[in-house]
Amino acid sequence: MVFARDGGLPVYLAGIHAHYDEVPHQDRLEKRTRGFDRLGRAISSRLVRAALDARREHSYRVNEIFDEIDVLVTPVTGELPVPVGKWRGRGAFRTVLGMSRTYPFTALWNYTGQPAAAVPVGIGADGLPRSVMLIAPPDREDLLLSLAGQMEEAIGWPDHRPRPCDPSNWQVVLPPRRHINGPVRLVRSPSSRQPRTRCIRSSYPDQE
Repeated sequence: MVFARDGGLPVYLAGIHAHYDEVPHQDRLEKRTRGFDRLGRAISSRLVRAALDARREHSYRVNEIFDEIDVLVTPVTGELPVPVGKWRGRGAFRTVLGMSRTYPFTALWNYTGQPAAAVPVGIGADGLPRSVMLIAPPDREDLLLSLAGQMEEAIGWPDHRPRPCDPSNWQVVLPPRRHINGPVRLVRSPSSRQPRTRCIRSSYPDQE
């Protein structure tokens, strides 16, 4: 796999390490996030330069497909949306492996840096949204945005809006501040028997 062997993975991990010290409140980061930094720190600058130097060659080879087509369409993910906490408790390396199986189609285009967009294509029978990824030739953002807009209009996606959240139906129990990365629990309010929507608050009031 080009991305993992001599392509984007070294650049991805080294980039995390390069910006890690700029992140505020590092004490709030998960252990796994700190593990990503350690993985990036282990990648030599020589390997990063080699990956960047190889990008032009890989991009040229990959983009030969556009000699025969105008736009490439692929899935966005390799599986349905994963549950929250799917990789909780796993180390950084195991998480990277899991992510590579869940998101196998997007990394290459991040590496080549060319136009790509995830476009919704409707709702499945399970109630989860579906989407496809459109990839255009280099410097053809106009083509990408035009096609994406036509697809959204044809599908009627702008009409799909989430129902308003009724916070009276739910209570959110935040973890103690000393465990800011702990689980956020969603519990039913005593006055609500059949809540119709779910309302999740993801931050503390003084952090908004």
